[in-house]
Amino acid sequence: VCLDLEGCVTFINPYGCAFSGWTEDEVLGEPWLLRDFLVDGESGAAALGELLGGQAPARDVETEVRTRGGEVRRVRWHALPMRDADGGVQGVAAIGQDVTAQRALEAELRRLSERDPLTGLLNRRGFDDAVTRSMGRGDAGGYAEALVVLDLDG
Repeated sequence: VCLDLEGCVTFINPYGCAFSGWTEDEVLGEPWLLRDFLVDGESGAAALGELLGGQAPARDVETEVRTRGGEVRRVRWHALPMRDADGGVQGVAAIGQDVTAQRALEAELRRLSERDPLTGLLNRRGFDDAVTRSMGRGDAGGYAEALVVLDLDG
C-alpha cells in the first residue's frame, strides 16, 4: 500500500484487496487511518507521522487490521518514506505480512511452556515467572506479599 502526504491511499495491490476484502476503488483516495481498516490506528499513526516527517528512514510496526467481513488479522508492516529527486518526502510505501497464525502459535507455545497440559495449572516455569512478576508489586501498592504452599498429595 502507498499513502500520500495526507495519509490517503494512492496504491493498493491485488493481494491487499483480496486480504482486506475491500476493492481498489473503495480504498483509493481514502484516509488510511480513518477507514474501518485499522482496529487501533494509534501505533500506525505514530509510525506514519515519523515517516512523513522524514524522522525515520524506515519503520516496522504491527497493527491489527479488520477485514471487510469483520475478521481481525495481525499484520507486520515494513514502511519507508517515498522521496522525490530532491529528497523530500512525497508519501509512504508499506508492505504488510499477515502474522496472525504466527502470533497465535507463539501464544500457544508460550501457554504450553508455562502450564500443565492436563490440569491447565502453572508448571514450574510458569510459577517462577509469576512469582518474579509479582515481586515488588506489594511494596509499590503498600501491602505485604506472602506465598502459601500446600502439599496436596501428601
